[in-house]
Amino acid sequence: MGGTISWYTPSVTAIVGVHGIYAIYDHPHPSGLAATDVVSAMLDAGADVVQLRAKRASVAERFGLIERLGPMCLAAGVPLVVNDDAALATVDMAGVRGVHLGQGDLVGAGLPELASRLRSRGQWLGVSTHDLRQVSEANAAGADYLGFGPVFATQSKDRPDPVVGVDGLARACERSAAPVVAIGGITFDRVGACVRAGAAAVAIIGALRGNSAREIAARVRRVRRGLDEPGSLP
Repeated sequence: MGGTISWYTPSVTAIVGVHGIYAIYDHPHPSGLAATDVVSAMLDAGADVVQLRAKRASVAERFGLIERLGPMCLAAGVPLVVNDDAALATVDMAGVRGVHLGQGDLVGAGLPELASRLRSRGQWLGVSTHDLRQVSEANAAGADYLGFGPVFATQSKDRPDPVVGVDGLARACERSAAPVVAIGGITFDRVGACVRAGAAAVAIIGALRGNSAREIAARVRRVRRGLDEPGSLP
């Protein structure tokens, strides 16, 4: 099974466990809510990790978002992960504890070197995987955690990879030495199946979208209750 994430500073080694709710904020919010309001609601309601995904934002916009969201996550003691931006491996930004790359971002990325560079800065590297070969390659390259999926059909991507299913997720968790985050079409009633398959965390995107910060917080708490009370998981 996947373990915990290790991230390092030059003077101390600390263990950071990726577990529970891996909440993804997909910018811009479909209802026009401010990024700070969305992430504040996620943090207040118990998200364990927050990922910023801003594929349509310019570099300047993305850095502006990180400058606002990073200190919020840092104050809450919650890791902020930035999606699809390996350049952050060379930029010092408060609150950023990780970079997450998709398979399309790995070409020419020099994964082992990038993972080592991030660790030396007290950060860690997450990698999206979609089959067992990619799981093995990401582990061998030194990824600190893996996203695996889509476990179920998803509408959060324009061209999603083939659905892997709960059985596929279980095989990935057995294969991986690093913790596995289940992703793809995970709704409230599917959280339990992912946890039982061995996932260290569940990535939630669409299920956390709401028309207000209050609704987003309520949705995070619904997932939180399910994870904290195993008997309530479907």
